[in-house]
Amino acid sequence: MCKMLVFGVITAMMLVGCGTISNQTSQKVAISTSTGESVVADVNGKKVNLPSHVKISRKKGATEGFTEDNPCYETTPFVIAGKNKMSGWFWGNISNKAMIGYVNSGRDSLLNVYFAPIYSDIKNVNNAYRGLIESRGLIESRFLSIDMGWNLTNNHVFVRKLELIHLSSIVDFYRTHGLSKYINVSFENPLGENTHTRLKPNISIGAGLGSYIGNISIFVMPLLGYDYVSQHNAFIDMRAGMVVRFEYLRLIGSYDYCLDIVNQRGWTQKWSGFVGINLYKQWDIFAQGQIYRTLDDRNYIVIQSGVSVNF
Repeated sequence: MCKMLVFGVITAMMLVGCGTISNQTSQKVAISTSTGESVVADVNGKKVNLPSHVKISRKKGATEGFTEDNPCYETTPFVIAGKNKMSGWFWGNISNKAMIGYVNSGRDSLLNVYFAPIYSDIKNVNNAYRGLIESRGLIESRFLSIDMGWNLTNNHVFVRKLELIHLSSIVDFYRTHGLSKYINVSFENPLGENTHTRLKPNISIGAGLGSYIGNISIFVMPLLGYDYVSQHNAFIDMRAGMVVRFEYLRLIGSYDYCLDIVNQRGWTQKWSGFVGINLYKQWDIFAQGQIYRTLDDRNYIVIQSGVSVNF
């Protein structure tokens, strides 16, 4: 009896070896069988040994199947839709996000409003990102997002953070032989500045190792960075974390330890935690907190809760 194997396709985005946001005419994708067996496939008339990375036309897509070179395997067609087919996996899970919440930062109470015009985040609980989870990659992509605060004590409205670009991926190194990657370029208020807009540049880039055990993802991500408050500073951020995924629940925890030339951020260690619950379709409620270990060996605590929607 002949066997039938199912094809699996993983897009290769910017940080996981692929390009979801791209103007190129072709895109490289990873194609394998459901069992990982080595077979020969026909991709648009060309024989390809799988598993392999194959370039696919963004406009036309591709049609593939087994050839006669695989004894005792049924010929199984598989269609990869192109642009004209509006393939969801091909163009990525990009949406907008709006969030409103309450923040307790030190002694200040804030009303927080956040908006990201281009957004994909591992904090999203809703099922719109199921494809990325099933492909064993957790991906974040945010562009031109803005985080604003309203100090409820003195009625000052200010910008807490302006994120120009944030790209991050957590991939299983053992399964993909790829590194998890991180890029961030933003302007942020210094820790404890909850009244005025005093944005300072922060740039981080790094790569590390990730692994998956069932619904649990773990990663270690050393980062190199630059920031400026009153002096130029370079730093190393040793980051490690965990993501636990359920159908309607997301749990995230991470730890950062920083080594600086000139520490201006005011802290050396940070513990972060996040809990998100999906209410209905694209609506999530969340609570998150950070504990900063300051230079004078005190803890500065920030707690936030709110509701978010993707559209």
